[in-house]
Amino acid sequence: MRWIIYFFALFIIIDVVVIAYWRDSQANTTLSNILVYLLVLPLGIFGISYLVRLIYKKQNNPIKPDPNNHSETPALAEQVEQKTTYLRIHAATLQTSEGEDITEILDALKQYKTAQLDSQLVNASGVHILSRRIDLSEDELEHLSWFNDTDSSASDTLARFKRIAVIVQRLLQNMDLQLCLLSQGMTQAAQWHVRPEFEQPILHPAWNGQRDEHITQHTEQVIHQIQQWPVQVKIHCFLPPSPNTQDYELIRHTIDSLLQQFGFSVDQFLFLPVVLSPALSQQDLLHDLLQQIKQDEKNIHLILGADSLIDQDEVDEIIWEKPDYITAEAGYGLLISNFKINISDYEDSGYILVNPDEKKLTLKTPEKSSLIVSAFNPLIHTHQIKPLLSYLSQLELNSDELLFAGTLLESVSDQASGLALTFSAALTQQLDIENHLFLMNEDQKNYSWFFTKDLDFLETSNE
Repeated sequence: MRWIIYFFALFIIIDVVVIAYWRDSQANTTLSNILVYLLVLPLGIFGISYLVRLIYKKQNNPIKPDPNNHSETPALAEQVEQKTTYLRIHAATLQTSEGEDITEILDALKQYKTAQLDSQLVNASGVHILSRRIDLSEDELEHLSWFNDTDSSASDTLARFKRIAVIVQRLLQNMDLQLCLLSQGMTQAAQWHVRPEFEQPILHPAWNGQRDEHITQHTEQVIHQIQQWPVQVKIHCFLPPSPNTQDYELIRHTIDSLLQQFGFSVDQFLFLPVVLSPALSQQDLLHDLLQQIKQDEKNIHLILGADSLIDQDEVDEIIWEKPDYITAEAGYGLLISNFKINISDYEDSGYILVNPDEKKLTLKTPEKSSLIVSAFNPLIHTHQIKPLLSYLSQLELNSDELLFAGTLLESVSDQASGLALTFSAALTQQLDIENHLFLMNEDQKNYSWFFTKDLDFLETSNE
């Protein structure tokens, strides 16, 4: 259809231009001129355009595999069938309007605590609107400690991203113990890997019968622990869209400064921003990210996310079209890695089962309390509630309660999946609760991830 439209548009444009030129120049036209310029020329240009398009398409599109070729079937089957695996959760922290303590957040969700009237934000009539505001002090907002006096980016940054920067700073400060231990261990491991070689070759004690004298079991354990330390921290930071690149520089600079204060060198971490938009499903992005992490045995991953719409100017633009809009702000941080990365200094590790075998999970009757966490906000995603309840009834899970973590973000829901993921991890890690994180997007894709501290159960599930 596009080529037909292009064909007629080409004829009309060329004919109009040629006729206008003939009329203005009063040139003598013959039958051959009319045929060449009004017929042959458009056909020639159309044919060349179509031929170039075919060549480009052939060069850039890979050849599709032949469905009758059975030699590729096993490889394709391995890609489709994903084995159940699990990841290690090292630390989890939250910043919400209900505080950062996991028990307070849990109680608020169980009691269906609603948003409150904001102390500052008002609508066009001057009436205070509902919001979920985090109590950020003026000192935190006005005196950004990570800026030098010569740095002008603070003045160019939106108020929204200034609040996000403070939330991110709080998240990292709440994980300062884990991050400091991580930086020390990574630095020691890096020094061990680049230690200078001996000047003279020395025979390994295991080969000259002196192994027991020179290498103790403790030494082997220390070497094994050093080899398990990650090489780099990959920081996946989920942020709202902004036309101003200085906003993202503010967040990057915040993270860089704090991590260097914790002892990291600039080559020990990598900032990977992920800009969210309505066209991107965060739960799909998280699902793909967890699949990448389970393949990564060298690096540890820090998932960060924050959003804030506690700003009168931005709220004015939104509530003009959506009078019932409830604004909010929240942040989350999750330190997670492949299961093989074991940091002995972290005592309270939790685990997440990715692509779990739901039949095995339903057969297990947990002695501990069990919860199901959803990223939905029932007031916004009303059309999703029925499929959710139908799916859960089929699982026959022994669950005490269904929690809707999406209410913590209200209408600012692009970050709800990341918040629910971290909330589930924190429940398991801090309160020793086994729980499912259930997600469903607009395409009705179901994701169910199981969180636990029971390593024996995970090993049994992986058999």
